[in-house]
Amino acid sequence: MRKAASIILLILMLGLTACNSEGTETSTDNPTETSPPAEVAQIDTEEEETIPIEEETSSPPYISLPEEKPLEESTSYGEGMYKIGTDLPAGIYVFMRNNSLIGSVTIKDGSGSDANVIAVDAFDEISIMEVSEGQYLDVKGSVFLDISYTKVMSELMLEQVGYYPEGSMWLTGFHIPAGEYKLNESEGAVLSAATIYADATHTNPLDVIIVEGSAYVTLKDGEYIALKGASLTPIE
Repeated sequence: MRKAASIILLILMLGLTACNSEGTETSTDNPTETSPPAEVAQIDTEEEETIPIEEETSSPPYISLPEEKPLEESTSYGEGMYKIGTDLPAGIYVFMRNNSLIGSVTIKDGSGSDANVIAVDAFDEISIMEVSEGQYLDVKGSVFLDISYTKVMSELMLEQVGYYPEGSMWLTGFHIPAGEYKLNESEGAVLSAATIYADATHTNPLDVIIVEGSAYVTLKDGEYIALKGASLTPIE
């Protein structure tokens, strides 16, 4: 299981560009024609009656999913310490273990030995972390890039191996679709669990599912799922 996932991650890492490239954000103007006031009022009233707000229940109103961008336009970063706002923009990043046995990410409020640890994660394959202005990011055993460029990772993973592997983390509604999934305990795992987070700060767990053999989970847009000793398979 781990070998198949690692091969795919290696292919993705080799495809990352070594030079800095800035994606051009395009804006689309959608001019609208002016209609008579009475007619506009009638259309607005009909929309309110036929499309109730209550129908949109798949994701909370505060959720803002990333805009998908092509992997070949991304900039990858390696091991080291980064000051957010100086070395690296604030945002959400996807971390992929390199040839090390394990990858680790630590977020602190300072660079000294007495700095407070805000969040930390050690992972086998993939992690997702959000960093804010003024924080310090310490990265070991992994490469990383902005989350906007990583949707292809989950698509390739599912296409090649048919599941999302243990030791990985995904954003529902971006990497994987909302819906029901099956969790399968990995052979030889000391602990099999899936943690559902409300965001990528690793400080707001919504649920922790202990997997004994197998279990089921339903994910909503905007939720993050982190897999430890268990794989995730879509229910068709």
